[in-house]
Amino acid sequence: MRLVLLAPLSLLLACADSATVDGNKHGGGRDSGGDDTGEDFSSPFTGAWTGTAGGYAQFYDDWETAPYCEGAVTATVAATGAITGSGECEIIAESPYQGELFDVTLSGQVTATGELALDVTISEETESHGFGDTAAVGTGDATAKTLSAEGDTMYYPTGLDAILAFVRVELAGS
Repeated sequence: MRLVLLAPLSLLLACADSATVDGNKHGGGRDSGGDDTGEDFSSPFTGAWTGTAGGYAQFYDDWETAPYCEGAVTATVAATGAITGSGECEIIAESPYQGELFDVTLSGQVTATGELALDVTISEETESHGFGDTAAVGTGDATAKTLSAEGDTMYYPTGLDAILAFVRVELAGS
């Protein structure tokens, strides 16, 4: 006769969620190998970042290589991989708005392996024209200290129909 003991499923899951290997917690559902609270995890991208944000709008033939607006941004990556940042994007293309500044805000997440997801907003204070909110995706290289993301969006010019656009963010760590 064989005796089989079955442990309750909740006990097995609790043990699996708090397994420890080499002094580090594993199994909390995070790509980092840490638990759900971020404990025992420190992003290789942590720190201050500077770079550029550019908005590209289909006004001209070279729109995919020449930005409509471009400017400096700064960002901070927390130990959890959370990114926040801001800056400006100056309209550099020949237009009635040339020289005008858009506000740029960044928020998102970078994983330990460098997968990057950013929410990017490039708009002016009065919002009479600007880029739509953009979900940009990209990659990071912890060794080279670079983060790069791009996302499709629309540009909403004053008094005209929306046009195809995209936003690009390039950051370098210090």
